[in-house]
Amino acid sequence: MAGDARHGLLLRGEARPDAVAIAAPAQRRRDDEPHRRGDLIGNRLTAKKTPREIIEELYLRCVSRKPTPAEMDKLEALVNAETDKRKALDDVFWALLNSREFMFNH
Repeated sequence: MAGDARHGLLLRGEARPDAVAIAAPAQRRRDDEPHRRGDLIGNRLTAKKTPREIIEELYLRCVSRKPTPAEMDKLEALVNAETDKRKALDDVFWALLNSREFMFNH
């Protein structure tokens, strides 16, 4: 309901800081939620997924296909060579999002 009120105010150009502040708590993300939105890599690592499984999911999500064996071998080697797996997998995700294939598909 609070989100609806805020949305109506924004559409009419009547949004006031206090109206937005009142509506905001209903939409805040709780840090103690086991699976937070916007944390795909972190959620998969917490679920004990392997880098190979995560890379495959990233490909399916970004370019709607599985990686070729050559792509998988290269990326898996790069991720496994890093001590910070999360950062390495984030880099794979960003590389896919910035690829020509992603831009062409979306």
